[in-house]
Amino acid sequence: MSPLKMDRFSMMLWTTLVACVILHIPTIQCGGAVEVYLNSFKNAGGKVADNDGCCDALFSLNFLCAGACDYVFIVCLDDRNGPSSTSSCEYGSIQTGEIADTNTINTFNSSIGGTDNPMVFSFSKWPGSMKLKVRVEDFDFLKTNDFISFHQTFIEQTPSRSRSTAGEKNVTLNNRTSLSLTFKVYCDLAYYGDCSVFCQPKDDYRGHYTCHNKTGEKLCTAGWTGQDCDSSVDDCIDNGCRNGGTCIDGHMSYTCRCPERYTGSRCGQDLQACSVSPCKNNGICTNFTSSISCTCPVQWTGLHCTEEVDFCEKNLCQNSACVALETTYSCSCNSGWTGQYCDVDIDECQNNPCNNNATCVDNAGSFTCMCIEGFHGRFCETNKDECSSLPCMNNGTCTDLINDFQCQCSCGFTGTLCENDVDECTSSPCKHGSMCENHDGGFNCRCVNGTVGDLCEENINECESYGCQNGGTCMDGIGMFECACADEFTG
Repeated sequence: MSPLKMDRFSMMLWTTLVACVILHIPTIQCGGAVEVYLNSFKNAGGKVADNDGCCDALFSLNFLCAGACDYVFIVCLDDRNGPSSTSSCEYGSIQTGEIADTNTINTFNSSIGGTDNPMVFSFSKWPGSMKLKVRVEDFDFLKTNDFISFHQTFIEQTPSRSRSTAGEKNVTLNNRTSLSLTFKVYCDLAYYGDCSVFCQPKDDYRGHYTCHNKTGEKLCTAGWTGQDCDSSVDDCIDNGCRNGGTCIDGHMSYTCRCPERYTGSRCGQDLQACSVSPCKNNGICTNFTSSISCTCPVQWTGLHCTEEVDFCEKNLCQNSACVALETTYSCSCNSGWTGQYCDVDIDECQNNPCNNNATCVDNAGSFTCMCIEGFHGRFCETNKDECSSLPCMNNGTCTDLINDFQCQCSCGFTGTLCENDVDECTSSPCKHGSMCENHDGGFNCRCVNGTVGDLCEENINECESYGCQNGGTCMDGIGMFECACADEFTG
């Protein structure tokens, strides 16, 4: 847009700002507005506030007013902490024209005594709360108006984005009279938030931006930056110009000025690239407009023919059978496989490789022997030594069998594992009434007096140690002896 021209929307907003800031006109767009619509007013009996006197009455009959009231409404919008009177109206005051009371209930339309209804009050920034005050008077041409009633309430709504979306609040204020009114709060066109943020989308020399639909923050369009989005983004930052090319910034684009020998949109083509033989291993170099190309021999690949081709990377051989050759590959089958591509499993069980009645199970490329109890090894060829765990107890000797073992017990022990001690005293081995004492693997005899030997089997001959006198005959006993005396001797 030419700096000397403005669209209708811009001109309207500019005129509004001049009026609000310079002329301080309260009812035009300055940020936001409060609309107050008077619905109805009720004054039972048509009386004024002063001792319930009558409005304009030349006389009264039985306390009934004979004359009608000529109502005037003074609508005042004030600071929340303002006085309860219309003497202070921070955000403006509007007085309606005179209306005649035809009955005690008045319902209002779009005009009250020639004054527009609703009444509109402007503000530059929503303070969070306002006090709405309405004073009702009886108009008197010859003297000061009579006071009828006073009503007030608080307006605390958050401003809506626009007049069309603003919600209405209906309020009925009662004291001696009753006043019904409706109000709503909204931001003016191009104002946001608390109605103090102004934003008009632009795409000209003044800026290139849209407005956040709630806060009014300027949102730069692509390619623009700065507080007013009037500075073009430098596209040469982190540019892609190569080989010393000079970047020339444009709008949402850039161009590269290439040094001699290089060309292309990013100066990436070396016009003499093939002269330095970039293609290796006998590759053939071709110089194109924006690049070079290497045509590689069959066994080489890569941008410059430096990567050796792995012919086994893509092949038909199965089970790791591929063998790379100079220009191709072949399939060399591993043990257990056959076929053109080594994909046929050989049945290794057909020759019965398993021993000792084991079961052969054919696997992919191998076999497994399932041994019967008592054998182990790959072919189940080894008898399992059940004696290896030393199962026999008390020095018993173990003899290995097929899937079994046998214990030969030492003297004094018995049982499958020689785990039981034999009680040798049960056969009463001790002689001459001696006591038998059993212990692990054997017994002891506690001999009675006059006996000796392992079994107390030998009787000690006391006659040899003592003997009888005077020709008496000695008779040995167990632990004792007796003498048989001659007839002439005794004692």
